[in-house]
Amino acid sequence: MTKMEQFFYQLLNFFAPALAVEEIPYVVEDKKLDAFVIGLRFIQVSLVVFICYTILKVIEFLLELLARNFTSDIPLVYIALPLLILIEIGLSTLDVTKINNLMLFISRAVVKFGLFYGIDRVMIALF
Repeated sequence: MTKMEQFFYQLLNFFAPALAVEEIPYVVEDKKLDAFVIGLRFIQVSLVVFICYTILKVIEFLLELLARNFTSDIPLVYIALPLLILIEIGLSTLDVTKINNLMLFISRAVVKFGLFYGIDRVMIALF
C-alpha cells in the first residue's frame, strides 16, 4: 500500500456524504488497499454524491414551486449549505457546542458544497 493509495482512500472518505467526521480514519495502515478497493470506494462515493445532488435539486424545485419564482433567483448556496451543515451535525456524535467541532462541521460542509456546486455548473453547461 503506497502513500498515494492511502491519500486517495482518505480523500474519498472525506467526501463521503454518509460518513461522520469521527469515522474518517487518519491512518489507514491496517487495511489492505489496492486499486480495486479504491475503485469500488470511488464508485460508491460518486453514486451517493449524485443521489444527494438529485435530492438537493428536488428540494430546490419544491422551493421554486412554493416561492413561485425561478431557481436561478435562489442561489444554490442558500439551499445547499444549511442542509449540508445540518447533515454533518446530525451524522456526528461530537459535541456541537465546542467551537472546534462546529468549525470542522462547517469546513466539511463547505468542501462538499464546492463539490455540489461544481456538479451543478457541469450539469447546467451540459443541459
